[in-house]
Amino acid sequence: MAQVATVRIMTYNILNYRNSTNECNGNTNSSSGKEVALDTIVRNMQPHIICFQEIGASANNATYLLNNALNTTNATNWSTTNYTNNSFSSLTNVVAYRSDMFGVLSQDVITRDLGNNNLVRVVDVVRFYYKDPLLNALSDTVTFTVITAHFKAGSGTSNSSQRNAMAAAIIDYIDNDAIDENILLMGDFNMYASSESGYQTLIAGNTFRFEDPINTSGSWNNNSSFAAVHTQSTRNGGSNSCFSGGGLDDRFDQILCSEEV
Repeated sequence: MAQVATVRIMTYNILNYRNSTNECNGNTNSSSGKEVALDTIVRNMQPHIICFQEIGASANNATYLLNNALNTTNATNWSTTNYTNNSFSSLTNVVAYRSDMFGVLSQDVITRDLGNNNLVRVVDVVRFYYKDPLLNALSDTVTFTVITAHFKAGSGTSNSSQRNAMAAAIIDYIDNDAIDENILLMGDFNMYASSESGYQTLIAGNTFRFEDPINTSGSWNNNSSFAAVHTQSTRNGGSNSCFSGGGLDDRFDQILCSEEV
């Protein structure tokens, strides 16, 4: 008999978490305050997998997330995948998951574009299986792949070209290395419109292509027609120069999926 379960997956750029810069430090970007807020968000949203971006480049920071925001008095069953990064980025990703519901089959990382140049940040690839209560073998349950990426920020040709290079590397990985048909890509895309080359590489490929599950293409930037799907920072100005101050006017944070999903 087929089993039915509902899974909630979240992506969240949490802005220089435990990564100190001139503008973002302990005074302007409190990690403890961020952990308290995140605990509240997780308790209310009740996700089962969370892909975080902008985590400071230390394996210890995943432990801080687990101990201070996820495995609090409200839960004890969160785990994170292995730490990954390149040799030069101060920021990386962390993938957290409910270990009572999911197991990790494999973990991989995409570090270079199709020209063998370093990507601006690593792209994490995690293959999960669902721990069905009736599970006798892995063939008895669903498997799926989660990819999380933090694309290059900024307007202009140079930045959009780097986003397209990351998008092409992701599609190339799926074409050549992915096992599952159930694939989700999520993270901070930093793309201003669906017409951008990187987005078209993701959704309009001749081989594999992603689907936008909410089917909301267009020019998202500063366009009130897309207010319902805008993400990014809610701040517009202010004295704290740590935070993005452009306001809630972009669809930067997205989740795309394979046609099978």
